[in-house]
Amino acid sequence: QFGLFGGLGPILAMNTADTTKDWSRWRHAEYTPAIYSKLGLEFKIRQPRAGIYLFRIGYDFTDFGTEIDKQSIYQGVFLQVGMEFPRYK
Repeated sequence: QFGLFGGLGPILAMNTADTTKDWSRWRHAEYTPAIYSKLGLEFKIRQPRAGIYLFRIGYDFTDFGTEIDKQSIYQGVFLQVGMEFPRYK
């Protein structure tokens, strides 16, 4: 099988104090909300009695509007691989 997938939803970035190297840096975390989006192609390979192999390749994008870890836009290509185990009777 072949298809398209997409997603759009909220994401929350936590930017900690990078100058502190222990757990106390989480006390001064800044939280920045943004919208996360992804789009791509999905391939399913069905195997009789073995399950379904799932491959997704796509592109994701987020713009935080403020600099987090030296950049404000996060984007890239990704590959997801998984399996589904349907119940056969």
